[in-house]
Amino acid sequence: MSLWLPHPLFLPFIMVGVTILLWATSLLPEFMTALLFLLLWWRWDQGKFLRGRGCCYVSRWR
Repeated sequence: MSLWLPHPLFLPFIMVGVTILLWATSLLPEFMTALLFLLLWWRWDQGKFLRGRGCCYVSRWR
């Protein structure tokens, strides 16, 4: 058992508590928007955003 997680439900309680706190202070929409943009930036930064199997996907094994 990790020292940071003394109980199996410790992390879910923290996540629910933060969500309730953000919701109560009306910061939840801003937080979710910032999280979405951070995720998109992270995927773009890794170069995986444009290499998906979209309409113009070309296999490199051809």
